[in-house]
Amino acid sequence: QPLAEVWQPECAASLRNNPLPDPLLASNEQDLLKAAFVVWPLTTNHVQEAVLFAARHRLCVAVIGTGHDWANRHSCPDGVYIRTSLLNSHSFDPSLDNGCGAMEFGAGLTFEQAHSYAANHGRFIASGWCPTVGIAGWSLSGGH
Repeated sequence: QPLAEVWQPECAASLRNNPLPDPLLASNEQDLLKAAFVVWPLTTNHVQEAVLFAARHRLCVAVIGTGHDWANRHSCPDGVYIRTSLLNSHSFDPSLDNGCGAMEFGAGLTFEQAHSYAANHGRFIASGWCPTVGIAGWSLSGGH
């Protein structure tokens, strides 16, 4: 399927033709300009479709959360960049974990957002603190 049939325009864009403003792109903006496609998924199904699209067209894939990667481990020129910034769901179920509750966070949240959500539910998160660090990259041993 052509990319236009797989995603709606708000879910994917080619930065060569349609630059997307995002303050989180500051550290990696030049690398994103080298991508053939940048996908801004809204659901996990969009991520799956992006990976399948890349596989069908033999394109490399890089997943980028908040853009914190000074070591340039996300380079994938002419490939597909999957930006998780819009996967920012969160939920709290107070009945789990013997009544203590459990939280679930989307891959696009930063620690600032996660800490704020937890505090609103009378909970806290044990973590380092930098407001713009993404919880997914940090939780997976740093980086994207």
